[in-house]
Amino acid sequence: MASSLQGIADPIVQPKFPMFFDLGCDPGERYNLFQFKRDMGWMFGVAFSSIAQFEKTDAE
Repeated sequence: MASSLQGIADPIVQPKFPMFFDLGCDPGERYNLFQFKRDMGWMFGVAFSSIAQFEKTDAE
């Protein structure tokens, strides 16, 4: 199924990456920076370290 129709057929969609928003310019959190800006690659390190810490504490 096309990715644009994914939310219609299956309303609960697990995002592949954490969602990041620029709250100063987008206080309504409408534009996920990973999806709309291609210069957000540096955030992978920040995101994955936070995810790893969460999974470690969740496992304990």
